[in-house]
Formats: sequence, C-alpha cells, structure tokens
Amino acid sequence: MLGKKVFFIKEFIKQESIKDQIDFEEYLTLYTKQKLQAIINDEIHNDRNEEKNLSGVHFKVTYKDSHENVSDEDLDRIVQRIRYEIRDTDILVKWNKSELVLILLECTIESAQKIAFLLKSIVETKEYHGRQVELNYSITLHQTDDTVESFLNRLEVEVIA
Repeated sequence: MLGKKVFFIKEFIKQESIKDQIDFEEYLTLYTKQKLQAIINDEIHNDRNEEKNLSGVHFKVTYKDSHENVSDEDLDRIVQRIRYEIRDTDILVKWNKSELVLILLECTIESAQKIAFLLKSIVETKEYHGRQVELNYSITLHQTDDTVESFLNRLEVEVIA
C-alpha cells in the first residue's frame, strides 16, 4: 500500500540518528524540494506499476488587500493549519517564498479539487496578524509519460483557480 510506504519514510526521517543528515524540517513536518523530487520519482514509478492516482496541488498565498506575499510567520501558521487538515500520507512542501505544494497519494483529480477548495476555505476564514489571506491554487494529475520535472512544471504552470 502506497500510504504505508510514505508513513515509513516519514518515520525513518524522524529518527534521531539521521536527523541532521537529511533535508527535512521536523518542526512543521515539511519536506524540502530535493526530498520531494525523490519521493515523487518513486511514487510516479509506483503509479505506473500499480495504476494508483497521484495528484498535486500548488498553492500561492498572498494578502488579500495588497496581493503581496505573506510573511514567513503567517506562512508558518498557514502551514500548521493545513497540516492539521490533511492526511498523514499527504506530503506538504514549502516551495517558494509564499508557495506550497501538496502531493496527494492515491487521490483522483476530482478529490484533489475538493481538498484544495476545502483547504482554501479553511485558510481564508482566519485572520493572520489582522489581515486576510488569499489562497490560490492549481491542480494536476500524474500522466503516464510524466517525469518528476514534467509533473512539477505542469503543476506550477497550470491556471490558478
């Protein structure tokens, strides 16, 4: 099962003996881009062999009033909020200054759309230091001929909802 393998990877990474040897932010349980690429490569291979769905959501977080990037502190609070709402098998990554990527294992494009909309609704109802945020997103589904690069590039290029 795909979820058990990712759970195993997460638990392995948390071990004290290897904590300082890997690219992993333990506090927020976030993978870095390099670790994400390795996991996606593995999951794409499994997706081809087991015919499982693999979806990705790219979030761009800005302040609603000025459309500028949110502060690091507010982004950390948003990440904590999202982590609370997603499954243990989902992979959340800080992508750029105010961008996040969520990899949804065993998830159809329709389910990914519902999850992204739900997360958008949850995040946008809260205030962060007295300001409202806007969470825009794009979604993609793994295709048969995808590589890690094509999957991530398509995810960043797709039209943001």
